[in-house]
Amino acid sequence: MASRLNENNLFAPRTFVTAYRYRQEYLEQYFIFENNDLHCVDIEGVIIAINVVCNLEEWGLLIDASTRSLKGVLLHNNLS
Repeated sequence: MASRLNENNLFAPRTFVTAYRYRQEYLEQYFIFENNDLHCVDIEGVIIAINVVCNLEEWGLLIDASTRSLKGVLLHNNLS
């Protein structure tokens, strides 16, 4: 919301907006950042941490990350 208000110049002069989210902190232990790449070092740990019950042979984990966000999607391998 703050970014939209800022885009439309609805803030008073010298108004600063910052937002911090820390929802990912409990997942950071499963990743390492090296050579400008993010690597998951424990996919099974991530699955357990997000409290998903699944057969890992039937599912794949797609991870998208940047310096600002971390997103994960479970993709089912259609085996039939």
